[in-house]
Amino acid sequence: MNRITLTIPGEPQGKQRPRWSRHGTYTPLATVNYETYIKEIFAISYPGFKPIETAITIMIGIFMGIPKSASQKKRGMMLSGEIRPTKRIDADNCAKVILDALE
Repeated sequence: MNRITLTIPGEPQGKQRPRWSRHGTYTPLATVNYETYIKEIFAISYPGFKPIETAITIMIGIFMGIPKSASQKKRGMMLSGEIRPTKRIDADNCAKVILDALE
């Protein structure tokens, strides 16, 4: 079994909802840019990669930064590892943007 590991630097982002205009639907620019960023990181990490034709298992770990609203006391506890940083993010949308980019 081959294992592929990909680390995406930076703050995780979720996939935004499609937008509508009088010219039709479109994907928000932030989502397009983030998907392109993920594709580029994968292409650099695995040049010459051939698509997989069999069933796969994917595990995604999402690591968030320390919120700006954290008090100095909580910030210190987060930096020392006593407590974990918590932010509200939709894990499903984070996974969706990664999986769509790697499709």
